[in-house]
Amino acid sequence: MVRTEPANALSVPTWFVHTSSVWEWVVAMQLVACYARVSGEKAYYRLCYGMLPLHASSLCAVTYHFFYNAPELNSLVTLQAALTCVGNTTLLLAAYHIYNTEISGEASTASAADAEEVEEADEDGDNVGGLFFPSEVEVASFLRDRDAAVESALGFGLKAFAVCLSSALAVKYGSLLIPLPFHPSEAWAAAIIVAPTIVLGLDILRQDKLLAK
Repeated sequence: MVRTEPANALSVPTWFVHTSSVWEWVVAMQLVACYARVSGEKAYYRLCYGMLPLHASSLCAVTYHFFYNAPELNSLVTLQAALTCVGNTTLLLAAYHIYNTEISGEASTASAADAEEVEEADEDGDNVGGLFFPSEVEVASFLRDRDAAVESALGFGLKAFAVCLSSALAVKYGSLLIPLPFHPSEAWAAAIIVAPTIVLGLDILRQDKLLAK
């Protein structure tokens, strides 16, 4: 039986905006990691790490609305603002590091050596791909075929739309169909925010370490 939702519950389009912002940031991080793998420029992994606070910031908003803006979780509003400030700062520092690396010529030198490592890893069957994006071999093949690229871009767009819409519907109506076994609390909110952020961060770290071998 579907429960009656509170008056301040978000609509499906609003949830779609929130879920799509989370997913697009995850994909953006994996695209940056993919570029780091393909180019061999490890400085871009710092950009991935710098994006993590903003990912956590978006989860703060989603978590706050998931619990229907419960007064017990008003601290999430402040936390979201703080993480946004921290995230913008870490992005700035990561971008500055990339700039310095490329200006000093270290990027081009590292790229040649790492490209050989990536090629050897592929020959040995060592796939350095991440959880959300294909390996560098698949990316290179994808970029070489323009027609396939257009078709794949359309397919990716439809898939992204379906994932975001499904996420929005699951969050909005799932909480009405399945009563939560717990009440809103800062502990549960922290778990919802921290757990996905750690998983994503560990995936980026795994790719970084594999490329460094």
